Amino acid sequence: MKTLSAIMLGLLLSICTPLYASPTIDFSHFVNGTEGVLLEVTNMDESDSLNVRDAPNARANVRYKIPFGNADVMSYDPDIASHVGKSHWIGIRLSVEDGFVMGYVNARYLKFAALYDTAVTRVVNVRFPYFLEQGDPADDWLRIYKNVSANYYSGCDMRDEPTIRQELPLFDIQFKVYETLKTALLDTIDYQPENALRYYDEASNWFHNTNNSAFQAIDKFDWQGYRYTVGAEGCGIHLDYYQRGGKILVMKHPFDTNPLRSADGEPLPKRWAAEDVRLLTSTILEDVQL
Repeated sequence: MKTLSAIMLGLLLSICTPLYASPTIDFSHFVNGTEGVLLEVTNMDESDSLNVRDAPNARANVRYKIPFGNADVMSYDPDIASHVGKSHWIGIRLSVEDGFVMGYVNARYLKFAALYDTAVTRVVNVRFPYFLEQGDPADDWLRIYKNVSANYYSGCDMRDEPTIRQELPLFDIQFKVYETLKTALLDTIDYQPENALRYYDEASNWFHNTNNSAFQAIDKFDWQGYRYTVGAEGCGIHLDYYQRGGKILVMKHPFDTNPLRSADGEPLPKRWAAEDVRLLTSTILEDVQL
């Protein structure tokens, strides 16, 4: 979970860039019951405040008052998805100037906070929901991802000698910007990249004559481009190429459509629904700035 300072940095950066589309993500879909969830004070007059009490009842001592609209309320309640917006007492932690305030509030006056963070490199600016993570830069690839702890056998492993994996990926995309499609193809195609150059048109800095090639025309997330896929037996990596502002943006994202097997007998975390993953990707792409 990101710190409050990291989230506030993301909000500040977003203010300094063009206005974004209104959030359309249902943040409640991404609550897994094991991590802190950020909530916002709502369902009251704007001049009112939410009482933080010593105990989960309306008679307990008030130790703090949270103003309307505050979106820094964090809860670790494992059933938070079913409690938000209802008259139910939940434990919370609130960041304040000199540390934290902990106590209980009535969840009737809370909603899931639609907060975003911002990842900025020298060539690309990406906004993403706070519950996702930013990976360490590697070869100018900007990675936005989410993993959860789980001991499992992946369907991508060799079936005769599967290996135990300890982090289950829920979401994973990477971005890299190139000046030319030629450079992008040579850098991203591992097997005989020179063959891919047959489809490169220098004049337009884009693809041409891709019929019967390994590059598939795509129209996803309201973006038109080309996809190159590497993999077998339901596992692999998609490489999506888009032309934006005279440059080439490559989006790399792995896929695994095989069923998973628990390695320790414990139930595995649920994967995010395909529609939720699509919505996350679409929302991120809406705000990519080169």
